[in-house]
Amino acid sequence: MSKHAPLPAPTELGFPSKFKSWYGAVVWLAGWLEGEGSFTGDRRSPRITVQSSDVDVVELAANILQVPYYAIRKDTKHPTRKPLWYLSVCGVRAIGWMFILYSLMGSRRKDSIRNAVISWHTQRKPGPQKMVK
Repeated sequence: MSKHAPLPAPTELGFPSKFKSWYGAVVWLAGWLEGEGSFTGDRRSPRITVQSSDVDVVELAANILQVPYYAIRKDTKHPTRKPLWYLSVCGVRAIGWMFILYSLMGSRRKDSIRNAVISWHTQRKPGPQKMVK
């Protein structure tokens, strides 16, 4: 008999109903970011970014990551092209996702994640950070 309460269903915490488990959602996200994402970092803002013309896929990823997404461009010269959608995860939240996704990524993305974390960690100022109002 377990003393711990069971984890809530993914949908109870905002995960899309498409996934039956946390692991399924994270694996899907890792696969998508492997092909479409970017992992960067500096002392101020480690970042995961992605752009896509498929709004349904961006919306799904944004729901998993719990971030907003935006339309960033409508090509006026080519009105039949789909708009481009963008999402970004920044700061400590991005570092957390990088750690979660790391073991699921290929070697190029692992290098990008490693470089982003090292860059952020070695260049940030130690001690308490000022809160900006």
